[in-house]
Amino acid sequence: MAEIQEYWRWTEYSWHHPEMDWRQGKRIASGIDVGSVSSQALILVDGQIFAFSNLRTGSNSPDSANNAIKAALKDTGMEIKDLQYTVGTGYGRVNVPFANRAITEIACHARGANFMAGPKVRTVLDMGGQDCKAIHCDERGKVTNFLMNDKCAAGTGRGMEVMADLLSIPIKDIGDLSFQVDKEPAPVSSTCVVFAKSEALGLMRSGWSKNMVLAAYCSAMAHRVSLLLGRIGVEDQFFITGGIAKNPGIVKRLEQELGIQAVKSQHDSQHADTEGGTVIANYGYKDGSGEFFISIDTDKCNGCGDCVPVCPPRLLEMVADQYDPLSDKIVAAVREEERKKIKYTCAPCKPASGRGPLPCMAACEPGAIGHSW
Repeated sequence: MAEIQEYWRWTEYSWHHPEMDWRQGKRIASGIDVGSVSSQALILVDGQIFAFSNLRTGSNSPDSANNAIKAALKDTGMEIKDLQYTVGTGYGRVNVPFANRAITEIACHARGANFMAGPKVRTVLDMGGQDCKAIHCDERGKVTNFLMNDKCAAGTGRGMEVMADLLSIPIKDIGDLSFQVDKEPAPVSSTCVVFAKSEALGLMRSGWSKNMVLAAYCSAMAHRVSLLLGRIGVEDQFFITGGIAKNPGIVKRLEQELGIQAVKSQHDSQHADTEGGTVIANYGYKDGSGEFFISIDTDKCNGCGDCVPVCPPRLLEMVADQYDPLSDKIVAAVREEERKKIKYTCAPCKPASGRGPLPCMAACEPGAIGHSW
Protein backbone atom coordinates (compact mmCIF):
# COMPACT_ATOMS: atom_id res chain seq x y z
CA MET A 1 0.00 0.00 0.00
CA ALA A 2 1.36 3.41 -0.97
CA GLU A 3 2.29 5.70 1.90
CA ILE A 4 0.01 8.71 2.27
CA GLN A 5 1.98 11.95 2.36
CA GLU A 6 0.89 14.42 5.02
CA TYR A 7 1.67 17.75 3.39
CA TRP A 8 0.61 19.71 6.45
CA ARG A 9 3.17 18.04 8.71
CA TRP A 10 6.15 20.18 9.64
CA THR A 11 9.46 18.80 10.90
CA GLU A 12 9.71 18.19 14.64
CA TYR A 13 13.08 18.95 16.21
CA SER A 14 15.12 19.36 19.39
CA TRP A 15 18.50 20.87 20.25
CA HIS A 16 20.84 21.33 23.18
CA HIS A 17 24.00 23.38 23.63
CA PRO A 18 26.92 20.99 23.04
CA GLU A 19 29.45 22.96 25.10
CA MET A 20 27.43 24.26 28.06
CA ASP A 21 27.90 22.40 31.35
CA TRP A 22 24.52 22.80 32.98
CA ARG A 23 25.83 21.28 36.22
CA GLN A 24 27.77 24.49 36.82
CA GLY A 25 24.62 26.59 36.56
CA LYS A 26 23.13 28.36 39.55
CA ARG A 27 19.65 28.80 38.10
CA ILE A 28 17.89 26.27 35.84
CA ALA A 29 14.44 27.28 34.58
CA SER A 30 12.13 25.94 31.89
CA GLY A 31 9.05 26.95 29.96
CA ILE A 32 6.51 24.54 28.44
CA ASP A 33 4.03 25.71 25.80
CA VAL A 34 1.26 23.22 25.09
CA GLY A 35 -0.42 24.91 22.15
CA SER A 36 -3.36 23.91 19.98
CA VAL A 37 -1.08 22.63 17.21
CA SER A 38 2.47 22.41 18.58
CA SER A 39 4.17 21.95 21.94
CA GLN A 40 7.53 23.45 22.82
CA ALA A 41 9.93 23.15 25.73
CA LEU A 42 12.85 25.47 26.43
CA ILE A 43 15.47 25.45 29.19
CA LEU A 44 17.57 28.35 30.41
CA VAL A 45 20.71 27.89 32.49
CA ASP A 46 21.73 31.13 34.20
CA GLY A 47 19.72 33.07 31.64
CA GLN A 48 21.27 31.37 28.58
CA ILE A 49 19.42 28.99 26.25
CA PHE A 50 20.57 25.45 26.93
CA ALA A 51 18.01 23.26 25.15
CA PHE A 52 14.67 23.33 23.34
CA SER A 53 12.23 21.16 21.40
CA ASN A 54 9.25 21.58 19.09
CA LEU A 55 6.76 18.72 18.68
CA ARG A 56 3.22 18.20 17.44
CA THR A 57 0.62 18.52 20.20
CA GLY A 58 -1.18 15.25 20.85
CA SER A 59 -4.64 14.56 22.15
CA ASN A 60 -3.52 14.70 25.78
CA SER A 61 -1.97 17.89 27.23
CA PRO A 62 0.03 16.26 30.07
CA ASP A 63 1.52 13.75 27.61
CA SER A 64 2.35 16.53 25.14
CA ALA A 65 4.14 18.48 27.89
CA ASN A 66 6.10 15.41 28.99
CA ASN A 67 7.06 14.54 25.43
CA ALA A 68 8.27 18.08 24.76
CA ILE A 69 10.48 18.29 27.86
CA LYS A 70 11.85 14.78 27.32
CA ALA A 71 12.83 15.71 23.76
CA ALA A 72 14.62 18.83 25.01
CA LEU A 73 16.42 16.88 27.75
CA LYS A 74 17.47 13.99 25.50
CA ASP A 75 21.23 13.27 25.64
CA THR A 76 21.89 16.17 28.03
CA GLY A 77 22.19 14.22 31.29
CA MET A 78 19.65 16.59 32.82
CA GLU A 79 16.39 15.26 34.24
CA ILE A 80 13.07 16.88 35.05
CA LYS A 81 13.98 16.87 38.74
CA ASP A 82 16.94 19.15 37.94
CA LEU A 83 14.61 21.92 36.76
CA GLN A 84 14.35 24.42 39.61
CA TYR A 85 11.26 26.22 38.31
CA THR A 86 8.93 25.60 35.37
CA VAL A 87 6.21 27.78 33.83
CA GLY A 88 3.41 26.21 31.78
CA THR A 89 1.76 28.29 29.08
CA GLY A 90 -0.43 27.89 25.99
CA TYR A 91 -3.88 26.31 25.78
CA GLY A 92 -2.77 23.36 27.89
CA ARG A 93 -0.88 25.39 30.50
CA VAL A 94 -2.93 24.19 33.47
CA ASN A 95 -2.22 20.57 32.53
CA VAL A 96 1.58 20.64 32.58
CA PRO A 97 2.15 18.08 35.37
CA PHE A 98 5.57 19.32 36.51
CA ALA A 99 4.95 23.08 36.20
CA ASN A 100 5.27 25.33 39.24
CA ARG A 101 3.07 27.98 37.67
CA ALA A 102 0.70 28.52 34.72
CA ILE A 103 0.83 31.86 32.89
CA THR A 104 -1.26 33.06 29.95
CA GLU A 105 0.48 32.90 26.57
CA ILE A 106 -0.26 36.61 26.05
CA ALA A 107 2.15 37.55 28.84
CA CYS A 108 4.69 34.96 27.69
CA HIS A 109 4.71 36.12 24.06
CA ALA A 110 5.28 39.72 25.13
CA ARG A 111 8.10 38.78 27.46
CA GLY A 112 9.53 36.39 24.88
CA ALA A 113 9.55 39.08 22.18
CA ASN A 114 11.37 41.36 24.61
CA PHE A 115 13.95 38.63 25.26
CA MET A 116 14.34 37.73 21.57
CA ALA A 117 14.31 41.15 19.90
CA GLY A 118 15.17 43.62 22.64
CA PRO A 119 13.47 46.23 24.83
CA LYS A 120 12.50 48.51 21.93
CA VAL A 121 9.74 46.13 20.76
CA ARG A 122 6.33 47.67 21.41
CA THR A 123 3.95 45.64 19.18
CA VAL A 124 3.90 41.85 19.05
CA LEU A 125 1.86 39.75 16.64
CA ASP A 126 1.47 36.11 17.61
CA MET A 127 0.33 34.09 14.60
CA GLY A 128 -0.40 30.76 16.23
CA GLY A 129 -2.05 27.46 15.43
CA GLN A 130 -5.68 28.49 15.97
CA ASP A 131 -5.70 32.18 16.86
CA CYS A 132 -3.86 35.44 16.39
CA LYS A 133 -3.04 37.98 19.09
CA ALA A 134 -1.98 41.60 18.73
CA ILE A 135 -0.11 42.74 21.84
CA HIS A 136 1.34 46.03 23.06
CA CYS A 137 4.14 45.86 25.63
CA ASP A 138 6.56 48.18 27.41
CA GLU A 139 10.35 48.13 27.54
CA ARG A 140 10.28 45.29 30.10
CA GLY A 141 7.98 43.06 28.04
CA LYS A 142 4.97 43.81 30.24
CA VAL A 143 1.62 43.67 28.41
CA THR A 144 -0.11 47.05 28.21
CA ASN A 145 -2.91 46.10 25.79
CA PHE A 146 -3.96 43.20 23.56
CA LEU A 147 -6.60 41.93 21.15
CA MET A 148 -7.41 38.46 19.81
CA ASN A 149 -9.06 37.40 16.59
CA ASP A 150 -12.40 35.58 16.46
CA LYS A 151 -12.38 31.87 17.25
CA CYS A 152 -11.71 30.73 13.72
CA ALA A 153 -8.81 28.87 12.10
CA ALA A 154 -8.67 31.42 9.28
CA GLY A 155 -5.51 33.49 9.43
CA THR A 156 -3.75 30.87 11.59
CA GLY A 157 -1.38 27.96 11.27
CA ARG A 158 -4.17 25.40 11.14
CA GLY A 159 -5.73 27.18 8.18
CA MET A 160 -2.43 26.99 6.32
CA GLU A 161 -2.11 23.29 7.14
CA VAL A 162 -5.53 22.67 5.59
CA MET A 163 -4.49 24.52 2.44
CA ALA A 164 -1.23 22.53 2.22
CA ASP A 165 -3.15 19.24 2.25
CA LEU A 166 -5.74 20.52 -0.21
CA LEU A 167 -3.12 21.56 -2.77
CA SER A 168 -0.68 18.68 -2.01
CA ILE A 169 2.16 21.11 -1.29
CA PRO A 170 4.55 20.69 1.68
CA ILE A 171 3.72 23.41 4.20
CA LYS A 172 7.33 24.58 4.41
CA ASP A 173 7.27 25.46 0.69
CA ILE A 174 4.03 27.48 0.64
CA GLY A 175 5.54 30.88 1.39
CA ASP A 176 8.18 30.80 -1.34
CA LEU A 177 5.87 29.26 -3.94
CA SER A 178 3.27 31.97 -3.34
CA PHE A 179 5.67 34.49 -4.93
CA GLN A 180 6.24 32.38 -8.06
CA VAL A 181 3.41 34.00 -10.01
CA ASP A 182 3.44 36.33 -12.99
CA LYS A 183 1.06 38.75 -11.34
CA GLU A 184 -0.22 39.07 -7.78
CA PRO A 185 -3.83 37.80 -7.79
CA ALA A 186 -6.65 39.27 -5.76
CA PRO A 187 -7.05 37.74 -2.28
CA VAL A 188 -9.59 34.96 -1.89
CA SER A 189 -12.90 36.56 -0.98
CA SER A 190 -13.34 34.63 2.25
CA THR A 191 -10.72 33.72 4.84
CA CYS A 192 -12.99 31.15 6.46
CA VAL A 193 -11.09 27.90 5.97
CA VAL A 194 -14.15 25.92 4.84
CA PHE A 195 -15.21 28.52 2.28
CA ALA A 196 -11.61 29.18 1.23
CA LYS A 197 -11.18 25.49 0.40
CA SER A 198 -14.25 25.58 -1.84
CA GLU A 199 -13.09 28.78 -3.49
CA ALA A 200 -9.58 27.39 -4.04
CA LEU A 201 -10.97 24.32 -5.81
CA GLY A 202 -13.18 26.53 -7.94
CA LEU A 203 -10.25 28.76 -8.91
CA MET A 204 -8.15 25.77 -9.98
CA ARG A 205 -11.04 24.42 -12.05
CA SER A 206 -11.16 27.80 -13.79
CA GLY A 207 -7.49 27.57 -14.71
CA TRP A 208 -5.60 29.07 -11.79
CA SER A 209 -2.26 27.47 -10.89
CA LYS A 210 -1.58 26.20 -7.38
CA ASN A 211 0.93 29.02 -6.86
CA MET A 212 -1.72 31.61 -7.73
CA VAL A 213 -4.13 30.06 -5.22
CA LEU A 214 -1.39 30.14 -2.58
CA ALA A 215 -0.66 33.78 -3.35
CA ALA A 216 -4.35 34.65 -3.03
CA TYR A 217 -4.70 32.78 0.26
CA CYS A 218 -1.51 34.25 1.79
CA SER A 219 -2.70 37.69 0.77
CA ALA A 220 -6.09 37.09 2.41
CA MET A 221 -4.41 35.91 5.62
CA ALA A 222 -2.11 38.93 5.69
CA HIS A 223 -5.07 41.28 5.19
CA ARG A 224 -7.10 39.61 7.95
CA VAL A 225 -4.21 39.97 10.39
CA SER A 226 -3.61 43.59 9.36
CA LEU A 227 -7.21 44.40 10.31
CA LEU A 228 -6.60 42.98 13.79
CA LEU A 229 -3.45 45.06 14.14
CA GLY A 230 -5.29 48.11 12.87
CA ARG A 231 -7.75 47.85 15.75
CA ILE A 232 -5.00 48.06 18.36
CA GLY A 233 -2.48 50.13 16.40
CA VAL A 234 1.05 49.20 15.36
CA GLU A 235 3.79 50.87 17.33
CA ASP A 236 7.45 50.65 16.40
CA GLN A 237 9.22 48.25 16.91
CA PHE A 238 7.06 45.45 15.49
CA PHE A 239 7.83 41.76 16.07
CA ILE A 240 6.09 38.59 14.84
CA THR A 241 6.00 35.33 16.81
CA GLY A 242 4.47 31.90 16.21
CA GLY A 243 4.85 29.33 13.47
CA ILE A 244 3.29 31.49 10.75
CA ALA A 245 6.16 33.95 11.25
CA LYS A 246 8.23 31.41 9.28
CA ASN A 247 5.99 31.85 6.21
CA PRO A 248 7.45 34.65 4.05
CA GLY A 249 4.36 34.60 1.85
CA ILE A 250 2.33 36.05 4.72
CA VAL A 251 5.00 38.08 6.51
CA LYS A 252 6.16 40.02 3.44
CA ARG A 253 2.62 40.77 2.31
CA LEU A 254 1.71 41.89 5.83
CA GLU A 255 4.76 44.17 5.98
CA GLN A 256 3.80 45.67 2.65
CA GLU A 257 0.21 46.29 3.77
CA LEU A 258 1.31 47.86 7.05
CA GLY A 259 4.22 49.79 5.54
CA ILE A 260 6.43 48.51 8.40
CA GLN A 261 9.30 46.04 8.45
CA ALA A 262 9.08 43.51 11.27
CA VAL A 263 12.10 43.23 13.57
CA LYS A 264 14.18 40.16 12.75
CA SER A 265 15.77 37.86 15.31
CA GLN A 266 18.10 34.87 15.25
CA HIS A 267 15.78 33.11 17.68
CA ASP A 268 13.13 30.65 16.47
CA SER A 269 9.81 32.51 16.30
CA GLN A 270 7.94 29.43 17.54
CA HIS A 271 9.84 29.59 20.82
CA ALA A 272 8.73 33.11 21.81
CA ASP A 273 6.10 31.70 24.15
CA THR A 274 8.46 29.26 25.86
CA GLU A 275 11.31 31.77 25.98
CA GLY A 276 8.99 34.25 27.64
CA GLY A 277 7.72 31.62 30.05
CA THR A 278 11.25 30.51 30.89
CA VAL A 279 12.41 34.08 31.47
CA ILE A 280 9.48 34.50 33.86
CA ALA A 281 10.37 31.18 35.51
CA ASN A 282 13.85 32.66 35.93
CA TYR A 283 12.07 35.63 37.51
CA GLY A 284 14.81 37.13 39.58
CA TYR A 285 16.54 40.45 39.84
CA LYS A 286 20.17 40.82 38.87
CA ASP A 287 22.59 43.63 39.50
CA GLY A 288 24.87 45.28 36.93
CA SER A 289 27.34 42.38 37.07
CA GLY A 290 24.65 39.98 35.84
CA GLU A 291 24.67 37.98 39.07
CA PHE A 292 21.29 36.73 40.27
CA PHE A 293 20.25 37.83 43.76
CA ILE A 294 16.53 38.13 44.53
CA SER A 295 13.62 36.11 43.14
CA ILE A 296 9.93 36.60 43.89
CA ASP A 297 7.39 33.86 43.21
CA THR A 298 4.31 35.93 42.43
CA ASP A 299 2.11 32.83 42.63
CA LYS A 300 3.01 32.45 46.29
CA CYS A 301 2.98 36.18 47.08
CA ASN A 302 -0.31 37.07 48.80
CA GLY A 303 0.12 40.83 48.52
CA CYS A 304 0.39 41.38 52.29
CA GLY A 305 3.29 43.83 51.92
CA ASP A 306 5.00 42.71 55.14
CA CYS A 307 8.34 42.51 53.36
CA VAL A 308 8.38 46.19 52.37
CA PRO A 309 8.86 47.92 55.76
CA VAL A 310 11.38 45.37 57.12
CA CYS A 311 13.84 45.90 54.24
CA PRO A 312 16.40 48.41 55.63
CA PRO A 313 17.29 50.00 52.26
CA ARG A 314 13.62 49.96 51.13
CA LEU A 315 14.30 47.87 47.99
CA LEU A 316 10.81 46.44 47.73
CA GLU A 317 7.43 47.81 46.70
CA MET A 318 3.97 46.43 45.98
CA VAL A 319 2.87 46.61 42.33
CA ALA A 320 0.51 44.90 39.86
CA ASP A 321 1.84 41.54 38.65
CA GLN A 322 3.62 42.50 35.43
CA TYR A 323 3.48 38.95 34.09
CA ASP A 324 -0.26 38.44 34.16
CA PRO A 325 -2.21 41.06 32.16
CA LEU A 326 -5.49 39.35 33.00
CA SER A 327 -5.02 39.73 36.75
CA ASP A 328 -5.20 42.72 39.07
CA LYS A 329 -3.18 40.94 41.77
CA ILE A 330 -0.73 43.09 43.74
CA VAL A 331 2.67 41.49 44.41
CA ALA A 332 6.08 42.39 45.78
CA ALA A 333 8.78 43.62 43.40
CA VAL A 334 12.20 45.24 43.53
CA ARG A 335 11.99 48.96 42.79
CA GLU A 336 13.09 49.78 39.25
CA GLU A 337 15.85 52.18 40.30
CA GLU A 338 17.39 49.56 42.61
CA ARG A 339 17.58 46.61 40.24
CA LYS A 340 21.12 47.19 39.00
CA LYS A 341 22.74 47.56 42.41
CA ILE A 342 21.19 44.81 44.51
CA LYS A 343 24.53 43.22 45.35
CA TYR A 344 25.63 46.35 47.15
CA THR A 345 22.29 47.49 48.57
CA CYS A 346 21.57 44.04 50.04
CA ALA A 347 25.09 43.62 51.43
CA PRO A 348 24.33 44.82 55.00
CA CYS A 349 21.75 42.04 55.36
CA LYS A 350 23.99 39.29 53.98
CA PRO A 351 23.76 36.30 56.31
CA ALA A 352 26.82 35.60 58.41
CA SER A 353 27.68 33.12 61.13
CA GLY A 354 25.17 33.33 63.93
CA ARG A 355 22.78 35.63 62.05
CA GLY A 356 19.21 34.82 61.15
CA PRO A 357 17.62 34.83 57.68
CA LEU A 358 17.26 37.94 55.56
CA PRO A 359 14.56 40.27 56.97
CA CYS A 360 12.49 40.18 53.80
CA MET A 361 12.50 36.37 53.71
CA ALA A 362 11.70 36.10 57.41
CA ALA A 363 8.73 38.46 57.02
CA CYS A 364 7.33 36.58 54.02
CA GLU A 365 4.98 34.00 55.51
CA PRO A 366 4.11 32.33 52.13
CA GLY A 367 7.81 31.88 51.31
CA ALA A 368 7.60 33.82 48.05
CA ILE A 369 10.97 35.58 48.35
CA GLY A 370 14.20 33.80 47.51
CA HIS A 371 17.80 34.99 47.63
CA SER A 372 21.00 33.61 46.15
CA TRP A 373 22.87 34.16 49.43
